[in-house]
Amino acid sequence: MTDYPIRKIFQDFYPSYREHHPVTPEQESAAQCIMGCKTGKFGYSMSICPDCGHVQIHNASCGNRNCPNCQGTKAEEWIAARSSELIEGLSYFHVIATTPHELNPLFLNNPAPMYKLLMQSIGAALAEVSSRKENLGAVPGFVSVLHTWGQNLELHPHVHLLVSGGGLVNSRFFKTVKNRRFLCPVKHLAGAFREKFLEGLKRLREQNSLAFSGSASVYQGYYPWQELLTKLYHLTWNVYLKETFNGNGNAIRYLSRYAYRTAISNSRILSVNERDVVIRWKDYRDEGKEKSLSLSGEEFIRRFLMHILPKHFSRIRYGGYLSNSTKKKCLLQIRRLTGSPHRENPLAGLSVRDRLKKLFDVDICQCPSCHSIMHQYRSPRCSRRC
Repeated sequence: MTDYPIRKIFQDFYPSYREHHPVTPEQESAAQCIMGCKTGKFGYSMSICPDCGHVQIHNASCGNRNCPNCQGTKAEEWIAARSSELIEGLSYFHVIATTPHELNPLFLNNPAPMYKLLMQSIGAALAEVSSRKENLGAVPGFVSVLHTWGQNLELHPHVHLLVSGGGLVNSRFFKTVKNRRFLCPVKHLAGAFREKFLEGLKRLREQNSLAFSGSASVYQGYYPWQELLTKLYHLTWNVYLKETFNGNGNAIRYLSRYAYRTAISNSRILSVNERDVVIRWKDYRDEGKEKSLSLSGEEFIRRFLMHILPKHFSRIRYGGYLSNSTKKKCLLQIRRLTGSPHRENPLAGLSVRDRLKKLFDVDICQCPSCHSIMHQYRSPRCSRRC
């Protein structure tokens, strides 16, 4: 099978899918990027050794955030940047917040406002519960990452958060958790998450910011809408709080799996034929057993495109003392209060060649035959990059 099965799937099945199904501009752009990634459509670079004449041609990648062929370098660069923001010796926690599946029709019809509400609600709930005196008594720093898929590619909106076990109090004190394995009661966090999300959901409807079509059309009426809200208020919302990480660097590397993961990686695609796609997935309802799932080509495309986010929507967000507007000032103050050393980003200011050499121990400018420095030539872009 090809080295990039996701590209083959889109090349084989997307044209037919587009004929029979509506697609958004963002979905069309992502599909075109995936189909053209590393084919020469977006240009190429050529390396020529002046000593031995060795020639290497590298087709350019698309750079689209939904393309699994393009995320490796971005993830490593993100890890380096975030690792420089960790506080030495501080506990970090992994929180996962999931919405009830009854909301899925609204997510499908209103991805931008609903996903924004999801990320804002868990962030606000975390800040509120953590700031209570019986818990941390301060607002921690946190990084949140939106995921919209489950292992079988069906819709499963949830947020992964990396949360610090400490926070600033009036910019004069840095308070840490008393128990390194305890951040706050999960039930309290889940309850606050539910309350803030449903308050925001009602506000969206009052502002006429929600669309009701397809499977969500039933909620356009007043009484079905009230029945949905009542049901959601009485459900227990799933919030999972994992134990602390073994080492700060592991915390960021662990979260990077979610920050730069696409709906499915090439390694999970087992086979592709003229009709079907077979993928590997873990069934967490069956003790996480690995299983295979056969989908028609068009059904695979439908499920994949369901997770293309609206244009300019940021799936990685920062809160608490890690908020972009105050992060630099807060980290400086925290390091002063705790005596934690400042960590420089090891990739800051490096060229592409030096970054790749540091990350992967590969010198893209060195001739593999005689080890001389090759000359680099780039073609003009063949078409607009995603």
